[in-house]
Amino acid sequence: FSFFGIPLTLFFVILTLVLLFVFKALFLFAANIMNAKAVASFSEETRNELLGSTMKAQWSYLLNRKIGYLAQVVTEDVDLSAGVLVSITTFIIFFTSLISYAVVALSISPLVTIVVILVGAVLSLFLKPLFYKIRETVQREASLKKEAAHHINQHLAGAKTVKSMVAEPSVIRAGEKQFHELAWRRFVTLKYQALPSTLLEPITLAVIIPIFLFSFRSPAFNIASFAAVLYLVQKMFSFVQSMQMRLNAINEGIPHLVAVVDCKEEARQHQENTEGKVVFQFSSAIKFKDVGFSYGDGEKVLNGLNLTIPKGGMVGLIGQSGSGKTTIADLLLRLFKPSGGTITVDGADISKINLYAWRDRIGYVSQDMFLLNDTIADNIRFYNEEISDEDIEQAAKLAHIYDFVESRPEKFNTVVGERGVKLSAGQRQRIILARIIARKPEILILDEATSSLDSESERLIQE
Repeated sequence: FSFFGIPLTLFFVILTLVLLFVFKALFLFAANIMNAKAVASFSEETRNELLGSTMKAQWSYLLNRKIGYLAQVVTEDVDLSAGVLVSITTFIIFFTSLISYAVVALSISPLVTIVVILVGAVLSLFLKPLFYKIRETVQREASLKKEAAHHINQHLAGAKTVKSMVAEPSVIRAGEKQFHELAWRRFVTLKYQALPSTLLEPITLAVIIPIFLFSFRSPAFNIASFAAVLYLVQKMFSFVQSMQMRLNAINEGIPHLVAVVDCKEEARQHQENTEGKVVFQFSSAIKFKDVGFSYGDGEKVLNGLNLTIPKGGMVGLIGQSGSGKTTIADLLLRLFKPSGGTITVDGADISKINLYAWRDRIGYVSQDMFLLNDTIADNIRFYNEEISDEDIEQAAKLAHIYDFVESRPEKFNTVVGERGVKLSAGQRQRIILARIIARKPEILILDEATSSLDSESERLIQE
């Protein structure tokens, strides 16, 4: 007060306190708003990047991904790793508050303040091994959550098989085993996290009592100064406790942050090369020239394959299971690269054509009948807004599904259920065929695409 020439009266003391606390409240509010905005932006950008990079990754990489892993990373790990940002900024606020109180305390009693700071430093060193233990436990917990998500998604997708084979008890037992270990890891984490806050109050008391006994015997003892120091010490320990809690939160969030970073990095390293300068042109034939292929270091699936597919022609591939029929389709879709030889269209290597431009000209119906839990119309349109309602109806007629759709109360707005569970196998296959026909592809690949149809429907569709 004397430094600024302000009279030390009750009015100015109260006014100063009010202004200081109002400023503090406004500062904290602004800091929290900035923090919330940073977290929201981080979460949005990270989720966009994770989904985008994974969807654009190579097929060989996606084949090895477990069901539910990406969903767990995107929904939970991103939020928990964003929590690390919150904890860091909150830690900084507590740390600056600690410094502010320490400066005031040093001006009143340097000895007491230094003792408190030393105790805080020793306490941090003492708790360091505990932080490593918490991080290790949380890392295992995060891994278990992904395994549990995979277990649930995998068996829900195959629920019909599970029920038909009376495997429910085994599936439940396997889930219970994972949930038990998950609960144990959570218990261990919470137990370790509770330890620092439990120890802090007894340690604070153990520091304050000797200081009081020592100061009380001194002739220069001043009760007002000691009360101020006592308050400051208590607040400093409170900040230390809060900082420890934030460190715990940071420590707990690090495994989730690592999972997010690893997932992004893995997907980045396996991105498809979509570039290509050769313009797509198909007026003559597609040719396989001495094409060879093997999965990894395994036995060759294809070896020296030579095949010509003329434009407007139809080629049927017949062979036993595992002979490479689907592999040829995958190579034509450029899901895999040949280990030898070339595939050309009108003499141009298909690998030189832009990947999206190439696939956009291909209609592919796989053995796996994938339908969205959406309407029949949206399943035929399948994210292509250029396909009109008239195109959908025409494609449905060509795929011999139109009469069935018209017989439903909601017609093309009929919801098909998860993966088309409300439809028969033949109906699902017809809807997928309609989806491909609506795109008017120049190259059509049917990988056992009529296996669930009767012979008459199959003949008409082929026609």
